[in-house]
Amino acid sequence: MNLHSCRSRILALVLMFSVSQAAWAGKLDVDITQVSPTKAFIYCLAFPGGGHYYLSKINPEYKGKFYFFLGLGIASGALMYTQTRVKNNPFLVPTFMFVGGLKLWEFGSANDGAEKERLKWLEQHFKSNDTPVPPGNVSGK
Repeated sequence: MNLHSCRSRILALVLMFSVSQAAWAGKLDVDITQVSPTKAFIYCLAFPGGGHYYLSKINPEYKGKFYFFLGLGIASGALMYTQTRVKNNPFLVPTFMFVGGLKLWEFGSANDGAEKERLKWLEQHFKSNDTPVPPGNVSGK
């Protein structure tokens, strides 16, 4: 490993750590609720399974998904590593597409989970007093 690649890996680790710490502190959060899809997305971006790890701290049912996506992230990283080491590899583009698809699946799953948890939080904290809503003017006049 040459000095340039070592520096770039250290810089990438520092960047991922700083972004995750800012997300945990709420500096990247524009939501007013306890559960934030923004935080889940930043954690997914920084670490494999990170968004589900964030959600598992709120609701333990996401712990299994955290391990699943962590395993997928490690396996896809190993696959990318082996495919990029081969010269003139015809499977390089499909490998990147596959790994990108897995990462998009993780983003979507974490975002859906965060939205579900946010909806639960909103229903718990902003309950209506069960008064019937009068019908609005449908005709627009």
